[in-house]
Amino acid sequence: MSSALVVLNDDPRLQLCSICPTPGRCCKEFFIPGLGRGLFQGESWREEAAAQLEREDLPYEPIRAIARTCMPGWVMVVFGCKHVTAEGCCSIYEERPDTCRIFIPTTDELCVFFDGPPLC
Repeated sequence: MSSALVVLNDDPRLQLCSICPTPGRCCKEFFIPGLGRGLFQGESWREEAAAQLEREDLPYEPIRAIARTCMPGWVMVVFGCKHVTAEGCCSIYEERPDTCRIFIPTTDELCVFFDGPPLC
């Protein structure tokens, strides 16, 4: 039986992961814009974010909050995955959530290759 690499997506940005100078950084710290719009109220951000993760059955944890100058009183939450190894690999790769499956390098300001403007 021969083994072959099957490319499901020809997007060249996906190749950036193989040359990333900080493997797993995008899994250790990332935003989830679709999760509650990605915004939470200042003081209760950790509890709100953890509750939303539990409702959506996502294996992440809220790490820290970043105040957004364009929306006083609200914060963007930085999440991390508890399944990323010390080497930066995914320990649940075959069962990883859709959020991880659809990630495209360069599209998030926490990616080392991000080249767009900050969110605000």
